[in-house]
Amino acid sequence: MQKSLVQHELLLSSIPSILIGVAQNGVIAHWNHAAENMFGLPAASVLNRPFAECPIQWNTKVISEAMSEARKVGSAIRLDDIVFTRPTGEKRILGVTLIPVPQEEEDSIECVIFGADITDRKRVEELKNEFVSTVSHELRTPLTIIKEGVSQVLEGLLGSLNEEQKHFLDIALENIDRLGRIVDDLLDISKIEAGRLELKREMVDIGALAKSIVIPFRSKGRLKGVEIVTDVPEYGATVYVDEDRIIQVFTNLIDNALKFTERGQIEVFVRDRKNLVECRVKDTGKGIVPGDLPKVFGKFQQFHRHSTEKGTGLGLAICKGIVDAHQGQIAVQSKSGEGTAFTFTLPKHTSKELFQKQVENALKEVAREESCFSFVVFEIGNIDLLLQKMGVENSAMLFQDLEALLKANLPRKAQIVMRDNRALFVLLPDIPKEQALIVAGRIQKTFDDHLSKRKMKNKVEFACKVVTFPQDGSTLQKLLEKLGGI
Repeated sequence: MQKSLVQHELLLSSIPSILIGVAQNGVIAHWNHAAENMFGLPAASVLNRPFAECPIQWNTKVISEAMSEARKVGSAIRLDDIVFTRPTGEKRILGVTLIPVPQEEEDSIECVIFGADITDRKRVEELKNEFVSTVSHELRTPLTIIKEGVSQVLEGLLGSLNEEQKHFLDIALENIDRLGRIVDDLLDISKIEAGRLELKREMVDIGALAKSIVIPFRSKGRLKGVEIVTDVPEYGATVYVDEDRIIQVFTNLIDNALKFTERGQIEVFVRDRKNLVECRVKDTGKGIVPGDLPKVFGKFQQFHRHSTEKGTGLGLAICKGIVDAHQGQIAVQSKSGEGTAFTFTLPKHTSKELFQKQVENALKEVAREESCFSFVVFEIGNIDLLLQKMGVENSAMLFQDLEALLKANLPRKAQIVMRDNRALFVLLPDIPKEQALIVAGRIQKTFDDHLSKRKMKNKVEFACKVVTFPQDGSTLQKLLEKLGGI
């Protein structure tokens, strides 16, 4: 038995990666040679000491909280940006995995910290992303100039052309556009990998969006003998997303489906589920062989492409990055020769939940900058009566009109506009109470004028509430209480 334990200890100590074992009582039970070399701390100086008091110059609190979470959920947790200082004063970056261990004895190891120095890898990634981003930006300007010049010549603004000249200029213009798309893809993937993909979110009806996206693809599909159909709800599949980015996801998926579908149909499907909206693009095309399925969302992956169809191979990786950034999920199902279905889901939140989250974020910002903010809520008090008289679709159209008017009349500092089925929410950073009341009054008048034109002014009961930090409250709870517990 003793020989087995010694062999076990030798095996753990020989692992080239950092390995730290933390026992149930919170003390360090194992500290291998890699940890000794990395942190400059011999095992004898840390074993049987509380992990919370370990003299490593890193964020012990973050590690401890992550260990607790790993034990709670019963699965490993990965942390990729742990900065620590070596005894020489040099700062390095660790990537660690915190692995909970099933308990056999009271004094056994409860969690293992397994990791490695990823500083050099991080630097290479940063240099690569910076290079791709810089080159892509530098390419955009000359591409725009070249495209404009070729377009002017092609349109005859600089003299007449014969048919052969027009043909070659058309080819040049197509390839300029293709190069522009490649540059855009490279920029997008570099932003996604660097975690710098910015999302300009708003409440979007995904069903209506999907129907509008399909329209320009239908003529292209008819030329190939492929029918593009939609199966989407009339109203209600609304989520808080960046509309342009979701258009990008649908466009990439539909464009891919068209490339690999020679006959049959492509179906664009949207469903409003309980806690999410499900979207799917399904085709009757070539399909993907089983061995290629795990690689579908990787970078520079291309399957079953002819030479004339080659692109960057980044489209699906970008789709996944966009969906991930929205806290959604994307998956693929396919059989070779039987078609492919890409399904992605987007989580649903009520406007009130999202608005409260935005207010929490605003509170954190003003705490750092010692500033103020106001928020305004326009609520329809008789929405149930309107739904009965106008119906769901007409009521939704009324709300969309009011939302568009609201956005058109907000000051530039307005940060967010959201709506649910009875209220419109606006957050106004750096705007004090007096100015917020002026803004609210102007918008109320715009609403009244619009409703008067539609002969509905006396049919819609509006209530407008304005609350300002710190004047009306210094906490989220107090501010929401001022709004009547919204």
